[in-house]
Amino acid sequence: YTLSLDISSATTVSTPSVYATRTISVDEKINLATLSSTSNISKTGYHITGWRNKKNTTETYGITGEVDVNPSDVINPTTSSDPTASAIILEPIWTANTYTIAYAAGSTGATCSITSTSATYDQNVTLSNTKCTKTGYTQDGWSTSSAADNTKTYNMGATLTKPNFTSTNNGTYTLYPHFTANTYTIKYNSNAPSGTTASGSTADTTGATYGSTVSLRANG
Repeated sequence: YTLSLDISSATTVSTPSVYATRTISVDEKINLATLSSTSNISKTGYHITGWRNKKNTTETYGITGEVDVNPSDVINPTTSSDPTASAIILEPIWTANTYTIAYAAGSTGATCSITSTSATYDQNVTLSNTKCTKTGYTQDGWSTSSAADNTKTYNMGATLTKPNFTSTNNGTYTLYPHFTANTYTIKYNSNAPSGTTASGSTADTTGATYGSTVSLRANG
């Protein structure tokens, strides 16, 4: 029989020659470390955690596990020229990478003390709905930019479809708060003499925005 590895699911194979086919006998045991080098095989957003028998998929092996050759594992030829004839073929078991979404103030001048979010590659993730604080401002979302004048990228508490912020296993990706300035009202008191009542009409108020210049109403 022959024992070979099907690495077609990999994104990158830096040394294809490492994955050579080996001739083996029944009841022979081969350590996979002698047949493969997992450092030379990769799949974006995943890491290899073992090997699976392509015919008997419930039969799995560790990265450096031993393969015990069994005739029932052999893939029978479908044609006389079938390249998999009399072969035992193993395929990699890929496990999605996990990463952390961190929340930081950046250059926004905010105070942020927010628990990070755990995420898994190729899976949906819900961003934190907890807000950072900044005097005179209210957070209304998250940005991928750390700049003080950043643009909102995501809403608070948004559920994102497979954002895949990073493909690095145990990596970290950071989001920053986006703020809108608070608005307030300036009310004019006529300081009426004793015994009279000041006007309370809407004409006696001016709308204003925190951090912005405001023109006060002319006297009289």
